Amino acid sequence: MKIRAAATLLLGACLTTCTNELEPTGAIAVSLAKGAAWPDSLAVAAIAPLSVTVTGPNQQAVTGVMLEWGSTDSSVVTVRSAATPLHAVVTSRRPGSAVIVVRVAQTGFEPVELRAPVVVRERGADSLLTVTDTVTIGITHSAGLLDGATITWGSSDGAIVNVTALPADSTQAVLIARTSGSAQVTATVESPAGHSEFQLPVVVRPLQIVQNPLGSWPASINMTNSDTVAVQVLDALDQPRAGRRVTWQSTNEAAFSVDSEGIVLGKTLGGGELVASVGAAPFQVAELRATLQVRQKWSAVSAGGFHTCAITALDGTGYCWGSNSDGQLGLGVDKIALFQTAVPRRIATSHKFTELKTGALHSCGREGFQTLLCWGTRERGELGDGVCVGGGMGSTCFPSAESPMTIVSNGMLGGVQVHLDQVIVGGTFSCVVTVNGGSGSFASRDLRCWGTQDDFARGVFFAGAGFADSAAVLTPGLSGNNNVTAITAGGAHLCAMTSGIFWVQCMGINDQAQLGDGTVGNDPNPPWVPKGFTIVGGDPANPGGDGYPTTGLSAGGSHTCALDAIGVLCWGSNASGQLGSAGADVAVFPTRAALPVQVVSVSAGGEHTCALTTTRDAWCWGSNSNGQLGRGTIGGTSSAPALVSSVLKFVSISAGGAYTCGVTVDGSIYCWGANASGQLGDGTLTDRGTPVRVTESPQ
Repeated sequence: MKIRAAATLLLGACLTTCTNELEPTGAIAVSLAKGAAWPDSLAVAAIAPLSVTVTGPNQQAVTGVMLEWGSTDSSVVTVRSAATPLHAVVTSRRPGSAVIVVRVAQTGFEPVELRAPVVVRERGADSLLTVTDTVTIGITHSAGLLDGATITWGSSDGAIVNVTALPADSTQAVLIARTSGSAQVTATVESPAGHSEFQLPVVVRPLQIVQNPLGSWPASINMTNSDTVAVQVLDALDQPRAGRRVTWQSTNEAAFSVDSEGIVLGKTLGGGELVASVGAAPFQVAELRATLQVRQKWSAVSAGGFHTCAITALDGTGYCWGSNSDGQLGLGVDKIALFQTAVPRRIATSHKFTELKTGALHSCGREGFQTLLCWGTRERGELGDGVCVGGGMGSTCFPSAESPMTIVSNGMLGGVQVHLDQVIVGGTFSCVVTVNGGSGSFASRDLRCWGTQDDFARGVFFAGAGFADSAAVLTPGLSGNNNVTAITAGGAHLCAMTSGIFWVQCMGINDQAQLGDGTVGNDPNPPWVPKGFTIVGGDPANPGGDGYPTTGLSAGGSHTCALDAIGVLCWGSNASGQLGSAGADVAVFPTRAALPVQVVSVSAGGEHTCALTTTRDAWCWGSNSNGQLGRGTIGGTSSAPALVSSVLKFVSISAGGAYTCGVTVDGSIYCWGANASGQLGDGTLTDRGTPVRVTESPQ
C-alpha cells in the first residue's frame, strides 16, 4: 500500500490583531493588502489559509472591520471566513481557475476589494490509477487542528473506485481501483474550524498486456511443434508491473493447448485464439488475444516438372499439387477433370508414405519396405505396371493412372522377396533400390529400373518393357558389381555409385554431356540414343575434372551435380549457368561450383541448382526465368551461387523444373519460382521470386 500526499489542511495560527480599533463615524477610506503569502496554485482537494491587512487613512491598522470573502467560480475553489477576523480558508475542489475576492462589507467604509487569481491543478498520481491499484490518501494537518472533526469519505462510483476510511485515522482513506472509468472521490470535513468539501477526480485505466517482445507471438504453429510465448503487463503510465499472475487459455483445445508457463503445443489442423489474462472479479480483467492457426507439419517434399508431392510428418499421409494433366497428383478417378490445383490435395490412397518422389508426369511412393505405389502417365512404361507397353503413345490403352497403382506388394518383386530401400523417379522412368537375400540379409543393394523409349525409339529405356516385375538388376559398378551406394535420376539419364568403385557412373541420354564421361552425344549413334554406364571423369587411369564426386548425387534436366570433400561438382549443360561456374555452355567433365560456403546436400533442377549449407541456408544458381533462384527477382541467369533471399532455415531442398521447394526446420514447406500450374501450392498461379509458404490447410 502506497502513501501519497493528500490535501493539506492548513488552519494555522491567525495573525496577531492590532489593538487599534477604529470606530466608523463616516465613510472612511481604507486599503486592503495580502497578509501571509497567498497561493497562486493549489492541487485538487487542498485547504489553505488566507489573511489580509486593513490600513486606515493614517496608515494605522484596522482590525474591527467586517470583510466579505468569495470566489468567481465556487466549483473550482470556495472561500469562507475563518473564526479569526481578517482570516479565511480557501478549499480547492476541481481543476480549473478562479479569482479569490475579498471586499470591505461594513457600513461607514468606502467600498474596496482585493482580487487574486488561483489555478487548481490535477493531483497527479492520485488522479490517475490503474486497475488493481490500492493507494492511501490523507489530509495532513498541524497537531490539534482536526481534533473533534468528523471526516466522511465517499466515491461517486464504487464499482470504479472503492473508498474506505482507515478505522484508526479517519483523516486517511484507502482507494481501490476496480475497473476502468472516471469517478469522484469526496471528503467532507466538519470541524470547529468550519465545513470543507473535497472532490478528487480519479481516472482509472485498465492494465495493459502486450507481447514480450512486441510482435513475438507466432501467427501459426505446426502440428506437434511447441513454442513459448510471453507477455509484459503495463500500468496506466505504460510502466511495467512485475509480479502479476498471467493466466493462459486456448479457445480451441482440440487444435492447440497452452500451459501455465505460456508453452503452446500444436495438436491438429485448426485455429483459435491464444488468450493471456490478468486479474479476477471484482476487478476488471485485462486480456490479450491473438489468432493462432495450427498448420500441417511436413517431413519431405519433392518438386517435379510441374507438380509437387509431400509427406506429412504426423502420419505419413501423402499430398500433391500443381499440374494434374496425366493424373500425376494421384487424386483418383473422381478428380479426373481437375486439370490442376494450387493447394495441396490428399493422394487417393489409405497407404502412408515413407518416401515420395515426382518425375515429369508421374509420381511414385514407398510405404515402409514392402509396398511401392506409382501413378500418372504410363505411356513410357514409367509406372511399372506393364500397361500401354509396347504400344507407347500410339496405343489405345488408358495412357495414365489417376489413382495410385500397386507395383510392389508385400515385398514381392519379380517373384523374389525384397526389401525396398529407396525410390528414384526420373523424367520418364522409375527405379528402386532393393536389399536382396531375403529377410535379415543386407549383402547387396540392387538397382532395378523400368521405362521405355517413345514410338520413335528416342529416350532412355530399360529391359523389361515397362514392367517392374521384369526389370533386370543393373550393374553400374566395374566387374559386374551391383551394390549401389548412391543413385540419382534426371530427365533422361541416371547416375550411380557402387561400393566396388570410387568413381560415379552414369548412363542414358548424353546430348548435353550430362554423363560427364568426357563426351557429348553417343557417336556414332544419334544423341537421343542412350549410352550405357560410363565413368564420370573418363578413364580411371587418366580422369578428367579436378575431383571425384563421392556422395550427394543429384541429376537435373541435362546436368548432374554431386558433393565431394571440398564442395560441389557439376557437369553437363551450363547454358544457364546451372553448373555454378562461368565456363562453356557444356562441361564434359566435372567442374567446381563457385560456392563460398560449405554445403551438405545439392539438388539439380531443370536448368538450375540449389544446395543446402551447414547453417541450413539455401543457395541457388542457374536459370532464374521464373524466380527459381529465390533472389527476389524474376528473369535472367546467374552462374554465381547466391543465398536465397529469406531468413528461413531448411532441412531439405528439392529443385524442380523451373521452381524450388524446401522443408524448413519447423516442418513447413516453402516454394518459389514457376507457378503456372499451381506447383508452388500457395493458392495462386503467380510466379514467385521469393519463398512462399504452401497453403495452410491441405485439402
